[in-house]
Amino acid sequence: MTMWPGRLMTRLLTGAGARAELYSLLSVDECLRRLNVATDPPGKLFGSKPVVGQLRAGSFRGHQRIGYRNSFQTHAVVLLTAEETGTRIRCRFGMHPVVIAFMAIWFTGVALIGGPITIAILAGISIWPIRTSHSLPPQGAALVAPAMLA
Repeated sequence: MTMWPGRLMTRLLTGAGARAELYSLLSVDECLRRLNVATDPPGKLFGSKPVVGQLRAGSFRGHQRIGYRNSFQTHAVVLLTAEETGTRIRCRFGMHPVVIAFMAIWFTGVALIGGPITIAILAGISIWPIRTSHSLPPQGAALVAPAMLA
């Protein structure tokens, strides 16, 4: 499947990550009850349950509890739909939307600032090849802006 740039950016900004669809013989209410037993609310400082998240009618949003801060941690968005003999569970996994938006802004800034600097340095190599003993050579300076992306 060909991914057009606009569609790719939309997927990146909306956090459309890995998807999974499961089926359980339990009812939606029983699935939500079991999730509730294993979930602490997001603002709880000293929780002991393995999952941190929010439960709503027919949906869940959360992540695994870890003992440190990780902005790139995988988050799950789960929709529970009643079926004739059980529950259909649709899951989407990816980074938190705020982290995705921050990264889009950050890399846009790096490209908008670093790109012209790199072009100016590369243009300056052919125009002004003078180097003092304590400065970075123009060829090395040209690598600084692209290195910011690494």
